Amino acid sequence: MNRRYFTTFQFKRMTRFASGLALAPADVAGRVQHLLLAPSRTAFVQLHGLEGEVLELLAVHAPAIDLSVVRRRRADVRPG
Repeated sequence: MNRRYFTTFQFKRMTRFASGLALAPADVAGRVQHLLLAPSRTAFVQLHGLEGEVLELLAVHAPAIDLSVVRRRRADVRPG
C-alpha cells in the first residue's frame, strides 16, 4: 500500500520504518514489539486483530485486490 518494503536486516529500525508509513494501523511498530513479549495466546489474539486492520486498509486503499480467500481463512480462526 505504501510502496515501501521492509527486510529482516532492518528489524532494529522497525519503529523508524513504520513511522514513515502513510497507511498503517495505529502504533503498528509498538504493537508488533508488544507481540514479541506477550504470552502466546495474547499475542495470537492481538496479531489477528492487527491483521484485520491491515486487511481493512487494503480493502479501502486497494479495492482491486481480492481478499476473499484471506477473509474466509480468518472466519475459520476466531481467537478469544
